[in-house]
Amino acid sequence: MDAELRVFKTYAFIEEAKALKALLETNEMPAEIVEVSSGLDSNFSGEFQKEYAIKIQHKDFERAQAYLEQIAEAQIANVPDGYYLLDFTDEELHDLVQKKDEWNEFDYLLAKKLLKERGKHVD
Repeated sequence: MDAELRVFKTYAFIEEAKALKALLETNEMPAEIVEVSSGLDSNFSGEFQKEYAIKIQHKDFERAQAYLEQIAEAQIANVPDGYYLLDFTDEELHDLVQKKDEWNEFDYLLAKKLLKERGKHVD
């Protein structure tokens, strides 16, 4: 089964990886966590930073992404006051939207929503 699994997402913290693994498995998408080294050393310890990759079957990628976006959509209605994206400029929000893979689903969808509310075009 390992040969069929591919990296879906990576996280800096094991807790985030475990949470995603649990969500995916709850929705009948088998997942595993693999520890990987980022190749960059930490300024604090001089050691390689660890990342945690979530691997799932490639056939589940679209369904998993849609599920994560559905969860994020539900959370957008309850954005806390002072959330850091609320202070982003239009240019910063556009940059975030263009680099979707570097952000989590919540931030990506919130950036799109904020741009639309500000009357800005979002592709």
